Amino acid sequence: MSDDEQRRSEAAEQVAPVCDAIDERVSRDLRSKAEQLAHRAERTHPMNRTPTVTAASAVYLAGLLVNEKLTQQTVADAAGVGVQSIRDGYRELFEHEGFGEGVELRDGHSDERAESGSESRSQVW
Repeated sequence: MSDDEQRRSEAAEQVAPVCDAIDERVSRDLRSKAEQLAHRAERTHPMNRTPTVTAASAVYLAGLLVNEKLTQQTVADAAGVGVQSIRDGYRELFEHEGFGEGVELRDGHSDERAESGSESRSQVW
């Protein structure tokens, strides 16, 4: 197994430790969704980020998807990474998963179509 393959295979394994380090209760749904996102990030659209950042970004995005919202700061602290790393990583996952079209993200950024008004925003995250 190449170093790149091994590094990418570690992200899904990092989801549980990140969730365990969060002080709030983290549901099985959130954990499962985060593992799915991290696994797809490893196999379908590898991110140029550390496994921990990929896992933490997946945890944050999974929280939004299952309506169990955690703050970026909470997830960053649990993972031992910076908030900006979470913000950048979850945006990349969000776009790769196909959620980005017509959706404004929580941090105030939106895709070009939503900004231009050519499509109405379907949701705000």
